[in-house]
Amino acid sequence: MRRSYKIIAICAAAFVLSPAAYAQDIAVGVNDLLNLRGAMWNAADGTVEDLPSISGSYSVGGGGTISVPLAGSVEVAGKTPNQIAAELEKLMANYSEVGRAPRIAVGVERYAPIYLAGDVERPGVYDFATGMTVIKAIALGGGLERAKPLDGEERNYLQARGAANGLRKELMYLEARRDRLKAEIEQAATLDAPETTDELNSIRGAEIDILTTRNERYAQQHAFLDKSEAALKESISVLEQKLDTNNEQLEAGRAELKREEQLVERGLVPQTRLFDRVRYVSELESRLLDIERSVLTAREDLRNVEEDRLQLEASRAETAVTDLQEVNAKIAEAETKLDAQYALMSEALGENVTLESLDVHAATGPEITVTRNRGGENRAFQAERTTEILPGDVIEIRYPDVLPTYN
Repeated sequence: MRRSYKIIAICAAAFVLSPAAYAQDIAVGVNDLLNLRGAMWNAADGTVEDLPSISGSYSVGGGGTISVPLAGSVEVAGKTPNQIAAELEKLMANYSEVGRAPRIAVGVERYAPIYLAGDVERPGVYDFATGMTVIKAIALGGGLERAKPLDGEERNYLQARGAANGLRKELMYLEARRDRLKAEIEQAATLDAPETTDELNSIRGAEIDILTTRNERYAQQHAFLDKSEAALKESISVLEQKLDTNNEQLEAGRAELKREEQLVERGLVPQTRLFDRVRYVSELESRLLDIERSVLTAREDLRNVEEDRLQLEASRAETAVTDLQEVNAKIAEAETKLDAQYALMSEALGENVTLESLDVHAATGPEITVTRNRGGENRAFQAERTTEILPGDVIEIRYPDVLPTYN
């Protein structure tokens, strides 16, 4: 058992790669530097013999091959380190004695560098690292090239274009707000169908949210007034019923009081009985006055609720109309300023600039082109800043011409 542990330890020590080895899942390519460790396993006595003639660093040549003793020229480009190790063991097995098996470990000591060109501060050759993206590569090169001082028509055009882009975005917000205010005035539930671009959809979506929130708040205020109105009407109805009942009791009490007075005059009942009847009638009259005051107060509150409802509707419409007038004025002002910026751009270019031409030729940032020749790929493609980079990639950053050319 101890001998087995010793053998495992020897094998592990023989196959440890250089600390510079990277991930094993990236395909090997031209100009990568591979690190090989070779050993021969002797099944008869359970020993491991190092192969110093094989162990070492191997640079992948332009043809994608390396030359290894006992294996010859081996094509490695496009294969992972594990695949290369398996192929080397298979090739070397032909030169092994019976009972002896080659064991090869392959790692990448250094990947091929990347090449950064174009509008960056420091174009050049840089070491590759796993997980590298275009933006990380640009950072290695000191970032995007800083804008050079502009003068003459270039500066005039860029200033006018920047101002025009800002005004166009401002107009999108103002027009979406205008449509929302119109919907409020018309008491609509939402705006018209959304626009086609994501930006306009986002802007109009925000206004739809505002409209929905205001409609919900308006509905809640109306519901509160409706409940208050219903409660007051019910209270008035109950008070009026009490009023009728107390009027009937008062009439009966007064009639009874009159009879008591006649009986007292005749000496048929004591004077104290008359006093009790007078007090009873007085209490009924006082209670009746309280009920009448309560009815008047409830009716006054009901009128206030009706006035609050009218004021709520009028206030909403008035606010929306006032805001709409203000927005329309801002739209007209922005359109006038935008026309002026188009005129400045047209003067800078020597030809007419319109909204459509600005849409077609507006600069959206640098163009990023990656040229790749690894893993069977041989192509150039447009990339984003988050695109992952492979060893040997050529990344070219180019800004479009400052002044657009119109056909």
